[in-house]
Amino acid sequence: MPTMSPVKYRLVVFGKPEATEQVRDFLAKSLGIHPLDALRLTAHMPGILPGLFDAQTCKKVLDGFFELKIPAEARSADTFPDLSRPRSVQDLTLTGGGINIRDNVRKQTLHFLPWNRIGLIAAGRIQVPDTVIDYDPPGITRNVVYGVRRMLGGGSLNRKERTVRSPGFPRGEAILWRREPHGVFRLSEDKLRYDILGEHRAETAAENFPRLIKWLAVGAETAFLTDSTRAYIGETGTEPEIFPDEESLIESATMQLLKSWYRQDREKAGS
Repeated sequence: MPTMSPVKYRLVVFGKPEATEQVRDFLAKSLGIHPLDALRLTAHMPGILPGLFDAQTCKKVLDGFFELKIPAEARSADTFPDLSRPRSVQDLTLTGGGINIRDNVRKQTLHFLPWNRIGLIAAGRIQVPDTVIDYDPPGITRNVVYGVRRMLGGGSLNRKERTVRSPGFPRGEAILWRREPHGVFRLSEDKLRYDILGEHRAETAAENFPRLIKWLAVGAETAFLTDSTRAYIGETGTEPEIFPDEESLIESATMQLLKSWYRQDREKAGS
């Protein structure tokens, strides 16, 4: 008879330590790691500790965090929401039962997301870097420009003067997480087809994207909505958060989802 593999856990810290050195020393001793590595972990709290841990190690760490008054939990790896490596979506349709994600050419359904299995909608804005172009006036225009500069005592245009910078505007992006079977999907404001909006379709993707997210949030009424998603659909009166990259959006969404589960578990335990 094959032996069962021991259950592994992820450790999640929900609070920011006040006594940095004390937490560093505790982690170094409990996890058997170098103090510098323990200091890096402490500096990134709240957050998810890297790696998988057995039940005994988790108990030791959680007991220590309890003494240090830092909220934390261990969650089994098989129930942990992995939002990494999302699949890009360009075309979708909405039905009474859920979302059809379709092939952009053949219009065949690739994935189906039942409304009641969508566990998370995380929308935000991703910072787009400025576009920098080197400009060199062509032909006679260049000769005139250089001639005028020489007459005024200047030389050729330097690189800074030949550079044209176009500011990058944050683009909308959203992550959808489907439970059972697990699936993660990415919606990008500038990659989507908005035919689905019909008469509600606006002129620009920047206007259409929030409308689509609101439709998804209404359909997936049991899904967890991040703070930035709620701002996107007008529930908070604030602007959606701007993230430096997609990884930051995913990290923020994961922590918010885990924290909501943590609160629910504590409420159940207290009832």
